[in-house]
Amino acid sequence: MARKAKVEGEARFTPKRAKNAVAVAKVLGPVVIPVVAPFAVRAAGTARELYDRYQARKMGVAVDQLGSYTGRGAALHARIAGLADGCRDLGKSDKASAADKTFVTESLGTLEQ
Repeated sequence: MARKAKVEGEARFTPKRAKNAVAVAKVLGPVVIPVVAPFAVRAAGTARELYDRYQARKMGVAVDQLGSYTGRGAALHARIAGLADGCRDLGKSDKASAADKTFVTESLGTLEQ
């Protein structure tokens, strides 16, 4: 088996370089961590907020209602609840005809099951 020829300037991770990296981390750690930590916390919070908005938009509910729909079947439950809310709004509408009110009554019965 032929060995690879060592390329000039190739960086190898040796025990000596590992010790040097640990020493640098010990010196810079107490200085860098207090500076970087607030930015990391803010970035994590922003990422969580964006993910919650994405999940709420995907389920079709408001972000503050997202906690009500968790676990298996949460997305389906959220869609059914949204349909039920829409039917109730249609039933309360002044422009709803008798046929609309009949549809709402029948639909709500089915959705509640």
